[in-house]
Amino acid sequence: MSLIGTIAFVGIPSYFAQARDYSRKKDLKDLAVVMEYYYDAASAYPLSIPSCGEPLLFREKIILDSFPCDPKTNESYMYITDEYTEYQWYKIYTHLERNADLSIPLIGCFDGCGPECAYNFGVASSNISVTACLWSQAIASTIPSEPTHPPSDVSPTIIPSETPSEIISEMPLNYVCAPGGGTVGSCEVFDDPDRSLCPFVYLDDPSCQNQCDNKDNRCRNASGKYKPE
Repeated sequence: MSLIGTIAFVGIPSYFAQARDYSRKKDLKDLAVVMEYYYDAASAYPLSIPSCGEPLLFREKIILDSFPCDPKTNESYMYITDEYTEYQWYKIYTHLERNADLSIPLIGCFDGCGPECAYNFGVASSNISVTACLWSQAIASTIPSEPTHPPSDVSPTIIPSETPSEIISEMPLNYVCAPGGGTVGSCEVFDDPDRSLCPFVYLDDPSCQNQCDNKDNRCRNASGKYKPE
């Protein structure tokens, strides 16, 4: 009986985590449809999303009665767009609790996605993709093959706690394949890869894994490029 009780005790938290992850994925997939309804009405995506439980409106029209939020933290999902392109794109990110969820590698977020690489699941408008993070090969070889990432209630500005402090003493640089660059491309540091619609961020890797010759790997614009003070 004690063995059964122990198994049940261990299994219950995992079950609830899986249920919350299912809710997060469903929320974002449903929101992907909602965003298209909004675009049909406004010819642009929302400048921002409403607080949890509040309606999504365009003028007086209700697009969504109650906007969802994270089932554990009750905080809003990470929503990104900008005026640079007149709100013609969006990205929505969340963090799944179970790193073994098959959706994570399916969208390329096994090393993180989005701002500060603090998320591992997301959706985006059909004209772009979520921004996937890739560790440089030198660092990746020293990090466990199945790293864990910050829980969804941790600020995205915090480095994953399992990253060895002796390896990375500060936030890694965001190297990306910059727009243009001729046939070979150019690997540069960008402050805001999401704003520049970069498909990949090569963390602390000034070579960008030699992938910049492929134009599909390059950012769409340079609005998020690093500007020295």
